[in-house]
Amino acid sequence: MGAGKSCVGMQLARRLGWSFVDTDDVLAARHGAVADQIRLEGEEVFRARETAVIETLCDGAHRVLATGGGAFASDRNRALLQGSYLTVHLQASLDTLRKRIGAAAGDRPLWGAGVAELYAARQPAYDQAAVRIVTDGRTPEQVVDLVMEAM
Repeated sequence: MGAGKSCVGMQLARRLGWSFVDTDDVLAARHGAVADQIRLEGEEVFRARETAVIETLCDGAHRVLATGGGAFASDRNRALLQGSYLTVHLQASLDTLRKRIGAAAGDRPLWGAGVAELYAARQPAYDQAAVRIVTDGRTPEQVVDLVMEAM
């Protein structure tokens, strides 16, 4: 949350001439706002839907795919994504994420008192991405440049 997946992903897709898909946008179009899905139906239902979307998108098409913050923490999703895409972890410090999310934190059901624990718990999964790019202090354009270099 707040690492820049959507912003960087859209710019990267434009540069490559590929399509851009944000799994949260797909899920919102099909089932309503992600925050509402998690609050009303539970995270387990949301994560199952998320996996179904990822399975569909791992079809070999050239695209830039941004997944929600927890998608890569799932062993199943991680295996699917690593088998179909160059996986990139856009890493930002918790302080940077707090600043970026700011007032929107109330709209994010998994952002709250336990966010530091969630951040730490997901880190081992994120560390399995093929590429890691620190985004602290960098513009989206600089991050896109670094992703392009890694490709």
